[in-house]
Amino acid sequence: MATVEFAGYTCEVVFEKYAAVPQTAILLREVGTGMPICTATVCIPEWEPHRKPGWVAIKDYSENEGIFDALYDAGIVKGCNFNPEDGTSDREAVYLWPVGYTAATLCRLAI
Repeated sequence: MATVEFAGYTCEVVFEKYAAVPQTAILLREVGTGMPICTATVCIPEWEPHRKPGWVAIKDYSENEGIFDALYDAGIVKGCNFNPEDGTSDREAVYLWPVGYTAATLCRLAI
């Protein structure tokens, strides 16, 4: 079970798929109680024709501010500049996709 610290909670990381398109949803639930803490991702249907396998759109704004860093630090996601030879990635190297009045952070799953 992968866990991450976010918003003062120790959370289990749950992977599901969105119904609209086959994008991965990352849900955080409190360890021990199963209480939903947040959905770390957003579903962007217009991104689907461009999306590479293993990529997710992180909602790193509003009540989810800081979720990208928490997932990165826990080894759940990587930045875009991933080096397969040594397993490193650049936390700052991410793409942004417009979503309404803001943008989602596009990055790669690490697990």
